[in-house]
Amino acid sequence: MKKHVAIILSVLTLAGAVSFAGCGASDSKASDGGNTSAVSQTEAKKSGDGFTEADLTCEINGKKIDLNEDMSEVLSKLGDAKNVYSEASCHGTEGEDKTYEYDGFSVFTYPDGEIDRVIEITIKGEGIATPKGISVGSKDSEIGEKYGDDVQKTGKYLSYSVGDKSLQFFVEDGVVKEIDYYFDGV
Repeated sequence: MKKHVAIILSVLTLAGAVSFAGCGASDSKASDGGNTSAVSQTEAKKSGDGFTEADLTCEINGKKIDLNEDMSEVLSKLGDAKNVYSEASCHGTEGEDKTYEYDGFSVFTYPDGEIDRVIEITIKGEGIATPKGISVGSKDSEIGEKYGDDVQKTGKYLSYSVGDKSLQFFVEDGVVKEIDYYFDGV
């Protein structure tokens, strides 16, 4: 009996890991390997404002982009991408997931009927700041000062969430290397 329970638990653990890793742009977050935990106030200082839903709007060149927004609206704001890649959707819907690459950032979409919706915005280039002024190259201590201590830490990621949307900072050697706005409602 113990052997059967161990096998079942192993299969469930593997299935959970596979489903968490999913597909598309966010695989790196799942494979980072760190433990998830709340960061203490010593690691992230509490700010007066903390993290709010307003922090989930990405602004690039004065153009606001929201998670789950229709990509045709985003294209009308940003113009054509340098590169566009597509593959069969892995979000349980028919159609294609797409990646739109721009200088310093990428926008990822999933199909919702006839509409492509923004599932993730990844910023890897300098010069694009969050609503509270954090950008690639910022020090990790600035994150807690701006967003407060209600943060989840997974490996090298610091994540702030409201509902099914999150703002994630990939931090390495005390410096922000990447910023991800992510919608997990698919």
